[in-house]
Amino acid sequence: MEVTTLDIAGDILTAADLLETGGWCRSSFTDDHGRHCADGWVAVATGALGPWGTPTYVNARYLAAVGVLGEQALREGAFSFIGYNDGQRDKRKVIRFMRRAARQLLAQ
Repeated sequence: MEVTTLDIAGDILTAADLLETGGWCRSSFTDDHGRHCADGWVAVATGALGPWGTPTYVNARYLAAVGVLGEQALREGAFSFIGYNDGQRDKRKVIRFMRRAARQLLAQ
């Protein structure tokens, strides 16, 4: 099954919405309160969350979304998508970053 640009952008936007409503953490995929980092919410949005609470890494939609977010992080001067998440102090910046990546993907 082919993963389309619309699928990827939709997954990123869903993950941003989940981060906004479900809680956010840094330096950990999931914390003790059930909050996820941005990468964790991408795994939830794409159905890639594995049985141990980490991504399965075989989900094409997850890999595509993380790839787009990694490219966005590089454009914005961060070392990686995870590095961008962990370097922020305000989840609103991470949410805006994710929405910006989805918009830029759709504009291509």
